[in-house]
Amino acid sequence: SPTTMRQAYHFHNQFDHPDAVFLRVLRARKWNVDQAYTMLLEVLGWRISFDVAGILTRGEPAIPRHLWDDGLGFIHGVDRSGRPICHVRIKHCHPSKQPVLQLQQFTVLCLENCRLFMHGSVEKYTILLDMAGFSLSNLDLSFVQWYVKAFSMYMPETLGLFVIYRAPWIFTPAWKIIAPWLDPVVAGKVVFVSSAEELQKVVDPKYLPVSVGGSYATEYSYEAPDKAEEELIDSIKKDADGREKALEKRIQAAEALDDVTRRLHAALDEKASAGDVDGLADERSKLSAEYTQAVVDLDYFIRGRTRYHRNG
Repeated sequence: SPTTMRQAYHFHNQFDHPDAVFLRVLRARKWNVDQAYTMLLEVLGWRISFDVAGILTRGEPAIPRHLWDDGLGFIHGVDRSGRPICHVRIKHCHPSKQPVLQLQQFTVLCLENCRLFMHGSVEKYTILLDMAGFSLSNLDLSFVQWYVKAFSMYMPETLGLFVIYRAPWIFTPAWKIIAPWLDPVVAGKVVFVSSAEELQKVVDPKYLPVSVGGSYATEYSYEAPDKAEEELIDSIKKDADGREKALEKRIQAAEALDDVTRRLHAALDEKASAGDVDGLADERSKLSAEYTQAVVDLDYFIRGRTRYHRNG
């Protein structure tokens, strides 16, 4: 329904500027408005059907613990373009240990968390796929096919670079199967890197663990929620009044932003004076900032805690 799609749009924004999702689908569809609108509906429909909101709310405890302990995927540092990096260590991917759906949910949670680290002009993230220790048992083609489709159709214009590091020769036959699945835009963001020297051209070594040829000495470790965090989560769940107030604040901010957007468009259509247009544009910028702050305030109540909250 329109109401459900509208709710999905507002939840999708997270900490992004409220125009970001529109700009992403427009760029993905080469500024064809009709095609971009269709893609937007597909993106929001997928987020509803895949229950992305629920994945974020349930958080880490709903994902098999070994995926966190092993460090299959985690966020650390930025590349030389300032994009946050999601490190993926393929040797820790064991499709036989859990249903494919749980791998998908883990992936969505990791990538949605990546968006929390995008600020200002940074609108994309980089994925660093470390292929060290890879064997064919780490590969599930049905998962890879879903992954490729997710980037192309449901997470448009969020991937900045996909670095495949230290790919062994046994990966070559699999890549010949995978490559044709890639959208040309996504394919253009895939880079194969074989040495630490090459990798350091993409990422400053201070953001690279020693295990991949960098100088960051602290290796990944997962810090599970402690008793204090469990008590905090319990108190947040019980604070229904706080949640409702935060939700109402976000709803009001969204309505105010929608209203000024309609007035700005009307002023442009009617060829209003430059002063009137500039005034409405300034008002919209102010309300956009208020909307984003309302989203941040609501996020406290609807997003599960993560290791990134624990580590500050």
